[in-house]
Amino acid sequence: MWNNRLIFFIAMLVKNLQFRHNTWKHGREIARAYDRPKPVQLDKRAIRAATITIAVIILSSIAYFSAPYVSKAYYTASAIIKKQTAKIEIARKTEIIRRAMIHEKKKNEENIHKKAQITEVTTPKTGPAIDTGRLNPETDTVKRSVKAPFPDKFITKAMDYCIIVNKAGRTMYLLNNSDEKGLWKIVEKFSILVGRNVGQKMAEGDKRTPEGTYFIIGRKETEELDAIYGPLVYMLNYPNEEDRKAGRTGQGIWIHGTREDTTREATRGCVVLNNKEIINLSGYLQLGIGTPVIIVNDSGLTEPQKLPNTAQLTALRERILSEYDSRQSEFGNIVMQWKQAWESRNIDSYSEFYDSDKFSGEGMRWGAWRDKKQRIFEAYSTISVEVDKLCVSEFSETTAVVMFVQSYNSKNLHIQKPKKLSFMKSDGRWKIFKEETFSRQELLL
Repeated sequence: MWNNRLIFFIAMLVKNLQFRHNTWKHGREIARAYDRPKPVQLDKRAIRAATITIAVIILSSIAYFSAPYVSKAYYTASAIIKKQTAKIEIARKTEIIRRAMIHEKKKNEENIHKKAQITEVTTPKTGPAIDTGRLNPETDTVKRSVKAPFPDKFITKAMDYCIIVNKAGRTMYLLNNSDEKGLWKIVEKFSILVGRNVGQKMAEGDKRTPEGTYFIIGRKETEELDAIYGPLVYMLNYPNEEDRKAGRTGQGIWIHGTREDTTREATRGCVVLNNKEIINLSGYLQLGIGTPVIIVNDSGLTEPQKLPNTAQLTALRERILSEYDSRQSEFGNIVMQWKQAWESRNIDSYSEFYDSDKFSGEGMRWGAWRDKKQRIFEAYSTISVEVDKLCVSEFSETTAVVMFVQSYNSKNLHIQKPKKLSFMKSDGRWKIFKEETFSRQELLL
């Protein structure tokens, strides 16, 4: 109907223009017939009206033929803006929740450690410094609590927390063993979602949550995740040794959040909390490496705090942490060699650490990145790079993510920022395929 009206309107404008033109033409002919000295002239209003009419016809035609394209562009732009606005809003809400949970965690820790025994360890002035406490200059003593304050270390040697997941009751329990007697007690209780199908996980894609004893071996943040996983995930070491012996397959079993404003009833095998509770959990676990996660399916479970076998968990955890320490050492050496190549300002040595086919950084592919670095190397006579608080936050047989604080110094330029290097194994060697900076909160500083 709208198209018909537009065509009718344009036709009327054309008729109006024809009428005015014929009037002017006939006026000239009448003037000649009566030998008038001057032909009939269109008045200024008629000229203006004709001009406006022509302009309206042209603009109407343009609007008519371009309307579908303009409409498509408008809706595409609207969708992009809406999507970006939603992402910003999710990030804003996540940050608000994170800050609230940090505050709540501090209050909870005060209650948890309220009865913890504080011991005093006398340290000679000439003796080695103790890194888990604060030196009292008057008494030369160090007061130690059960848990060294974070972030003195990314991973504590003490096994302070344990997670119990009960698939039958769709409940997760966070346990703490800071009791004076070393007994586990419930700190938090969370409602969760688990795999859609019941029973022990046997194969990839069976939509079952595994059962057994696992450990957290990595943590991913918002920037690395699809929105369906929420603000962060904790990665479990499924399949473990028992799973492999039993022929169970699959991978990617995580504890994670969920997409905002989404209601779900089950998962493909992961353990899912709402976003507020996953952030609350992270306030206790921090990086979480080495935290045991016991998954059971027990409809009669009433005392989850009695499930952990502390001696057995400690032995298993030592193996997990030993493997983690080995990775820390391996990637620490790689990053140090990368740093030295950077400081040498030798573009060829520096380039050997990168996967030129897959690399991306700061919106650039490898060619543009290499050209930029070469210009910087030529511009400065000296470059100094310091690396601190290095942490392997994610690891698999073929990929790894390393985070650290980078201090960059050259002439008149001093920058300190968290840096994240993503590695991929290529021809038996680890190479960087992604380099990026991120917020300090992600590094858990």
